[in-house]
Amino acid sequence: MAPDGKLRRHDYDVDSNGGTPAVHYFHDYATVQGIALPSRHLIYVRDANLGHQKEPLVVSIAVSEARFS
Repeated sequence: MAPDGKLRRHDYDVDSNGGTPAVHYFHDYATVQGIALPSRHLIYVRDANLGHQKEPLVVSIAVSEARFS
């Protein structure tokens, strides 16, 4: 976790995909109704050095609007 308390990276293994190692990056935080949320998510296959290659980008999520009800 970053010094500001925001999650920037999450490493995990995708059990539903045979335990594939993944790295999930969180960017571009926005405050929605007082709660900080990342508006950009990028997920890659994690390599043996705990990094990733630029390709393939497995999942890309861009949130443009969010609200709680």
